[in-house]
Amino acid sequence: MTPSPFTAAEIAAQGIKPNEYEEIVNRLNRHPNKAELGMFGVMWSEHCCYKNSRPLLKQFPTTGDRILVGPGENAGVIDLGDGLQLAFKIESHNHPSAVEPFQGAATGVGGILRDIFTMGARPIAILNSLRFGDLKDAKTRRLFTGVVAGISHYGNCLLGAETFIWRDSHGVHFDTIGNFVNTHLPPDTDTIALPPGIETLSVDPKTVAGSTNENGSNWQPVTRIFRRQAGTLVNIRTSLGRTITVTPDHPMLRVEDGKIRIRYAQTLRVGDDLPILQKLPKLADCQPQPIDTIATIDPELHSQRELCVKLPTSWQPTDLIRTTLELLEPSIQKRNHYLNTKTFPLDRFLCLEQLLGLEQDLNFDRQDLKIGQHSKEDWLPAIIRPNAAFARLLGYYIATGMVSPSGNIYRIFLNFSHHEAAAAADAIAILHDLGIAANPQERTSGMAVSASSWLLGHLLARVWGCGNEGTHKRIPDFVWEWNSELQQELLKGLIRTNPTIPNPNSGAGSQGKIFFSTSSRQLFDQVMLLVQDRGILPQVHHRPGSIGKIKGREFHYAPLWQIELRRDWAMGSSAIAREHRQEIGAVATQTVASAIATIGAVKIQNIATHNVATCDVYDVEVEHNHLFVTSSGIITHNCVGVPTVGGEVYFDPAYSGNPLVNAMAMGLMETDTIVKSGAAGIGNPVLYVGSTTGRDGMGGASFASAELTAESIDNRPAVQVGDPFLEKSLIEACLEAFKTGAVVAAQDMGAAGITCSCSEMAAKGGVGIEFDLDLVPAREPGMVPYEYLLSESQERMLFVAHKGREQELIDIFERWGLHAVVAGTVIEEPIVRILFQGSIAAEVPASALADNTPLYERELMAEAPAYAQKAWEWTPAQLPPATPQGIEIQGTSQSWNDVLLTLLDTPSIASKRWVYRQYDHQVQNNTVLLPGGADAAVIRIRPLEPIQNRQSTTTNPNLGVAATVDCNPRYVYLNPYEGAKMVVAEAARNLSCVGAEPVAVTDNLNFGSPEKPIGYWQLANACTGLSEACSAFKTPVTGGNVSLYNETFDPEGNPVPIYPTPVVGMVGIVNDITKICGQGWQNTGDRIYLLGIPVGYFAFKTTLLRTYPVADGLELVTLGASEYLATLHHLVAGQPPAVNFDLELKVQAACREGIQRGWINSAHDCAEGGLAVALAECAIAGNKGAKILLGGIVVGEASLKENRLDTALFGEGGARIIVSISPAQQSEFETYLAQQVGDAWQYLGTVGTQTDRFEMFSLSEPIVDLDLAAITATWSNAIERRLDV
Repeated sequence: MTPSPFTAAEIAAQGIKPNEYEEIVNRLNRHPNKAELGMFGVMWSEHCCYKNSRPLLKQFPTTGDRILVGPGENAGVIDLGDGLQLAFKIESHNHPSAVEPFQGAATGVGGILRDIFTMGARPIAILNSLRFGDLKDAKTRRLFTGVVAGISHYGNCLLGAETFIWRDSHGVHFDTIGNFVNTHLPPDTDTIALPPGIETLSVDPKTVAGSTNENGSNWQPVTRIFRRQAGTLVNIRTSLGRTITVTPDHPMLRVEDGKIRIRYAQTLRVGDDLPILQKLPKLADCQPQPIDTIATIDPELHSQRELCVKLPTSWQPTDLIRTTLELLEPSIQKRNHYLNTKTFPLDRFLCLEQLLGLEQDLNFDRQDLKIGQHSKEDWLPAIIRPNAAFARLLGYYIATGMVSPSGNIYRIFLNFSHHEAAAAADAIAILHDLGIAANPQERTSGMAVSASSWLLGHLLARVWGCGNEGTHKRIPDFVWEWNSELQQELLKGLIRTNPTIPNPNSGAGSQGKIFFSTSSRQLFDQVMLLVQDRGILPQVHHRPGSIGKIKGREFHYAPLWQIELRRDWAMGSSAIAREHRQEIGAVATQTVASAIATIGAVKIQNIATHNVATCDVYDVEVEHNHLFVTSSGIITHNCVGVPTVGGEVYFDPAYSGNPLVNAMAMGLMETDTIVKSGAAGIGNPVLYVGSTTGRDGMGGASFASAELTAESIDNRPAVQVGDPFLEKSLIEACLEAFKTGAVVAAQDMGAAGITCSCSEMAAKGGVGIEFDLDLVPAREPGMVPYEYLLSESQERMLFVAHKGREQELIDIFERWGLHAVVAGTVIEEPIVRILFQGSIAAEVPASALADNTPLYERELMAEAPAYAQKAWEWTPAQLPPATPQGIEIQGTSQSWNDVLLTLLDTPSIASKRWVYRQYDHQVQNNTVLLPGGADAAVIRIRPLEPIQNRQSTTTNPNLGVAATVDCNPRYVYLNPYEGAKMVVAEAARNLSCVGAEPVAVTDNLNFGSPEKPIGYWQLANACTGLSEACSAFKTPVTGGNVSLYNETFDPEGNPVPIYPTPVVGMVGIVNDITKICGQGWQNTGDRIYLLGIPVGYFAFKTTLLRTYPVADGLELVTLGASEYLATLHHLVAGQPPAVNFDLELKVQAACREGIQRGWINSAHDCAEGGLAVALAECAIAGNKGAKILLGGIVVGEASLKENRLDTALFGEGGARIIVSISPAQQSEFETYLAQQVGDAWQYLGTVGTQTDRFEMFSLSEPIVDLDLAAITATWSNAIERRLDV
């Protein structure tokens, strides 16, 4: 065979070892070309083929009653019952996050979401497990803040002044989004779910701009509101004067080829078209509701304003009425007056009406009545039936009218220009028809129509809310229930000709302008929608408020909004004389309403990004459509994303150069069948869908399978660049496509991109794929096959479709603004054949790339490495004496108060509020327990669509899923086998603390180099521990991720591995989300118990170990590997606590049962920091003090041996849960504990009040005595203090 065309360095640069290159040559029977070498390099990397870990993973349990899909697919799937299925998985993005924290973390989240929806599941929640170095280090702070920002890359909002239109049972409201959110938010709250009944104006996202879809606009429920803060804003101004201000990441909408596309604000450009709502939702019943004037008047005003009801002249009283009236009115004179004049005081009339019934005995309907003031001449109909005349009258008043009190009446003035005599006459006639006399009054600036009526003035200014001053004018709520014709008449009264317009007799081609001006922002928004509902997109102008001087006196100018219309938009009114139509009828509508498009478009004229002082910004979550109408009718998208509901964050110098970013996602299946990745059907088309392919992410899989060096900064191009809003479109498009049944198989283009998706789909299906790179949408010119094949550009998928249905899928993706092209074919020969420019660019057996890859079964060290053996030699006897007063550490005496505060201030233990407050943890409105409030996240299971394969006819509305991610890496470092068992045990314990039954596991194995004996010893023993624990807890492994070579090189070139970190993501089922609990104490006086290993473990050791044995040299509770030992004594030593599966299972079952029966009000496991820290966390979360009785802890000389006070306070161990119960449940609960766990429980004390202190006693000796506010402040702000924020 000819010599290799590649040098040894070129081969090594692809991550391929010399023996592996020889194997490639043997399999191909030739040397590979560059593209093929790159394909083998990424597919034979540890990241893709698990060549070092696969033999170890085989021991994991992977089957169970609820397991529907196990390892090998994009994600695992479990059966929740009742036809519901949950997909979930965890992935790492460690190396990319180390060199580019923001994009590395953001694309890590994007990648795990694609794994979920590729299965046909809608993502419903994200958790993350993060690890960084010491926060004192500037580089660590940069990585930490960058990663958190990347994960929260979905935060997006509008400025508070933007318009928000909503309705409830009281009517339609034009508001600002800031006022709407602040009004509905409780104090000190950033988000809340809204009760049913609040809706916002929305549109169907599939509506094409320019189309006349009758159902295009609609009302949709508002399910949640958000308030956040921002320091950067984007101001957008359109060619017709509309403006909107949003955060850079807010998902705006852009019209492209007539279709609506989601684009976030910072990507918009001048010239882009923004969608505008042009057609309001049409009512099924367009008959306007009558206005009952009697019902709208406050009873206190009945006698105060001498209001009376006038009955019809034909009415005659009956004997029953006379008798009833005698009971109501003792004065004979007044009774006779009422009956003779057929006029009753309003309060007397209402009593008669209530006692006798309106129609049966009074023999009339309210529509026959009139209402007015005693001795006044104006009488309004008791029932006003809105018609064209009434609508115009409202328009006249809202435009230029005012109400002025005059004694016991209101004076109503309607102002007109000199040339609006016909409009004034129209107003006088309408008032006359209502029973109110009106007179014209000449003025210098025009003319006024004046009328006197307390009732009409009260209705206009107070009841209907039309306003009096210009800044408070508005259209009444009931107008939005009117049909289009009546709304048109209202506009005729509102918008009239302007004296500056050229002579209307100048001809139909007059280019004159009509201006409607108002100082009321609310009225401006209302008129804009009504005008646009007529198919008109007018120019708008805005003059901000200002302060000026007139003759030396300061004068405040109100803001002014102006709508500019063309003169040729005029129409007349049949109610006005024909000769005056052009003079007054300047505004109306197009004649055929059905021809008006639902959505129009305006172009962006200017867009600018500004850094501002931190300000509040707001958003809402809109169900179904996710769209809402804001300022000037601009349509925008609500907050997008998947809630980040939980996780963990650790800080340790071991991660200084190599942070860990593990993201877990869950999704609820929406398709009839689970979508898998094996290609099938010879001749079926292969579709490339999603975003374009560029050079970003080149060789990311190989990059993730190598150690990080000081030169890794040069690998920045290997970090992908994600687009979360494109990801949102991809989710929706894929789920829609899957539901068609046209998709045979689907695969995410994640690590190794086109290479991985083609080879894995072909290998899993036992077929081949021929793929033409010339058909791939490219974002960069001049790309060669090597670059196409190794690119890891984000938001891309590969589909196999049923032949003949490809266009159906293409149409779906194009509608969502995504590419979709037929780029390949399923072939019979099991190879991956890549075409480029008419030639074969690569041809490789699919199995050689996907499943028949190298495996390395390495030799395991015969005994533990030296570092572990040395650490195991440590014993607590080497520590200074521990007394009730405290302990002396490095020459400084510290009380137990000091020690506890130090631990609470440790970033790994302290509050992660700074982190999770940046996440959207409640978007989708299904988060039941918020981050920081419980040991695990709980999500409500709420399908968005009917489940087609549901086997039961009943649905559990309270079904939920709990999830957690866990790992104590210090335990695993010191004893990989025991530490890994504890990882699984703690995950199950956390689920049990919220009342969930553990079901299944996904794992992320983060380790150093397996090629080093120590690294492989850690990996192999941890896998054995995980396997045994998952079997014991009956939580099979459904899949996960292996991330090896997590090492950095110090300046001397020495490798520095991370702590071995096998993160376990565990899910559990909550059958009733009303029966869960958090970790905070709930009620003063509740009794506090410790389930599991009692305080003073060594006093009970002999008895406990007889029932729950552990291996020699291990303890159930110990200071070894503890946070206390590491933080206070700066020692990483000793053996971690041992796991006894029997004890763990019993304690966890007892906790779950106590929650289900309603005994337990709070539950929290003892983890890092031991008992004292766990109790303090319960007190902080519940904002209540406590008095804790530890019992008799031996001190003095014995404290130098096993039974130390610091072990009791800060020793760590499994199978320990702190719970609180009502005193009324004591007998029943303790009886149950004795039966379930024997002696493995202990009463600890009682919950105090918000003002009580946090106290711990050993017998009568005070050990800890702290103010609740002090421990809360220390714990709450530890991370912020180190970040100086």
